[in-house]
Amino acid sequence: MKILKGKALLTPAKNGHKPNALLHSPHSDTDTGMSDIKGRQEEPKYRDRTEAERLHARASALTYAVRDGRATEESLEEAIELMTIAVMLWSEDYRMYCDLAELYRMTDDRAKAVPYYRAALALKPDLNWERQQIIDELLALNQTHDALQHAHKGVEMHPDDFLLRAYLGYCYDRMKMYGHAYLHINKALEMMNKKDNEDARAITYRKTLLYMMERLQTIVTEEQVRKAAQTDPAYKKNFPSNDLS
Repeated sequence: MKILKGKALLTPAKNGHKPNALLHSPHSDTDTGMSDIKGRQEEPKYRDRTEAERLHARASALTYAVRDGRATEESLEEAIELMTIAVMLWSEDYRMYCDLAELYRMTDDRAKAVPYYRAALALKPDLNWERQQIIDELLALNQTHDALQHAHKGVEMHPDDFLLRAYLGYCYDRMKMYGHAYLHINKALEMMNKKDNEDARAITYRKTLLYMMERLQTIVTEEQVRKAAQTDPAYKKNFPSNDLS
């Protein structure tokens, strides 16, 4: 079993995993879709929140033990089994779905992580980290249209988060909608520059976004940017009076 550490496209690593600032994946957009989580597991014969929480706690302990080097990677398989039973016993706790998705992410099984991120976000749409993660995983699976929808939702829920704004621009870039990409990458940089210089995310991604912006400036036209500003809902809603001249 292979543990994924810091393989995110844009998202900084969590719980000690080292980040990679990629943003240079091939421009591929073969959206294969994902089946709904309800079709992937049997309906539980009974509901037991107490037992689900006990299994959740045990799975979490195993996960941390692997991260700290106190347990072998095989313990992740046991953690996944425990967490899967937990969400079957009690399907109303978004944290269980978050942790199960994270377990699959750790084992580099992106396709299995995605439906559990979806389930968590269905229960709690304002989750920020999980929104970034599902965008990241969908991009890695070349499901760019789906990633774009999540990026729009993330910006709607967290309009001041420059990283979600950058994701939105990156999705548009992969779809070759360069006017829209320019708007959001530029806005992400503006928002980033207003942050405290100690912001770790800003330090990690500034160079990457500047590189993207320089490239976009060589291929996008002023007319494309103007049309994008007039039609892009995420831009018009948050920045209705911006002067693009």
